Amino acid sequence: MSDPRPDLLAALPDLIADRIKVSLPDLRTCKGQSGRFDVEALKKFGLAAPAVLVATTRISQGQTYAGPHATFTIEMAAFVVTKDGLGLSRDAAAAQICQTLLAMLPDRTWSEPGVGPAEAVTALPLITAAQTGIASSLWAVTWRQPITFTAIPVSQPQPIELYVGQHPNVGGANADDYTQIGGGQ
Repeated sequence: MSDPRPDLLAALPDLIADRIKVSLPDLRTCKGQSGRFDVEALKKFGLAAPAVLVATTRISQGQTYAGPHATFTIEMAAFVVTKDGLGLSRDAAAAQICQTLLAMLPDRTWSEPGVGPAEAVTALPLITAAQTGIASSLWAVTWRQPITFTAIPVSQPQPIELYVGQHPNVGGANADDYTQIGGGQ
């Protein structure tokens, strides 16, 4: 396994956004960002919709393997922002984008060393047309992404040696009575 890139944590949201843009080419905005996106941010900053903003929302330590090699779990979110369009309500547009993300995210590693398969993918509406007077719909698609910042070396293959013994001459005391039938010489 090659070493993960030194800027993996900073680069991951933009890397994911680039892949999402390929699957959803009609998005007007698709980019990585720092932290959460909420109603206040939506009101404060204009955003060309439909949009997907990808962010890291939390990082926690995972397993530590021999070496030691620490792993972490990054909680990621893709914030989906839509507005009413011709023939398609903002809520329906958000649901379609979320459906595409829900189909593409599970098990994705983004072809990056050190990034494990995406898991626990969920979607939830944060604001819909029925909940607020804001002219946008805001959803969050969230998932967990296991990562490591150091390469975990591939273990060396262990030679296989196969022996056969015949009852009653079996066990450690009868090792000289066994016949090798396969494996290393």
